[in-house]
Amino acid sequence: MADREKELVEDVRRLRRERNRLRDQHDREARKRQRMKDQNKLAAQAGEPRPFTPDEVAAQTRLVKTLSQRAAAVDAELERAERKLERFRASLTPKQRLAKKILESPNSRFVFSSPTGGTARAGFEALAAGKKAPVAATGVPTDVQLSLVRSVAAMVDHGAVLINCLTNGKHSDNSNHYKGKAIDLDNSSPLGSTTIEAIASQHGGHRNFRLDHIHLDFL
Repeated sequence: MADREKELVEDVRRLRRERNRLRDQHDREARKRQRMKDQNKLAAQAGEPRPFTPDEVAAQTRLVKTLSQRAAAVDAELERAERKLERFRASLTPKQRLAKKILESPNSRFVFSSPTGGTARAGFEALAAGKKAPVAATGVPTDVQLSLVRSVAAMVDHGAVLINCLTNGKHSDNSNHYKGKAIDLDNSSPLGSTTIEAIASQHGGHRNFRLDHIHLDFL
């Protein structure tokens, strides 16, 4: 799903570049045509031979018209590509959009690498693709609570957060991490534990007794 969006975004960018290139070329050639006409007019007024023949002026006019038509065609293609991208993004579920937002935010920091395998980033990437998050410890993917994802998305709106564990990492056998109902953030997160806990609380999240990291449950 992420690859498909990248393809659509690249199509839009490519067409915008082509549209802008054609517009610039059109404007240059249109100015050249006007200069040709102005020079011919001045020569005629001075009783001198015109520097450009009617055929040359006509050829330049045809070039300007062709560029205008090509730019209009690219404009129409660009409009279709933009609508296609909009439809694709509109088809994403709220959880996919939020996961994508988290992944794209410069405030999301994924620096922890679990010795048991898996990363929090991989979990959010799966959610953004409309899949369940992988659970390295059990091998059984799990869905993730929407309120948890919404909470993290709100956090990265306010500041930088170091995201350690979503469904990755080694936890107790009945851990909420394996059920997609818990997340671990680093105590050194620039956003600060007080703000993190306040935002989590707004979305039904609660911190547990652990002091070495910020463990949040969303039940």
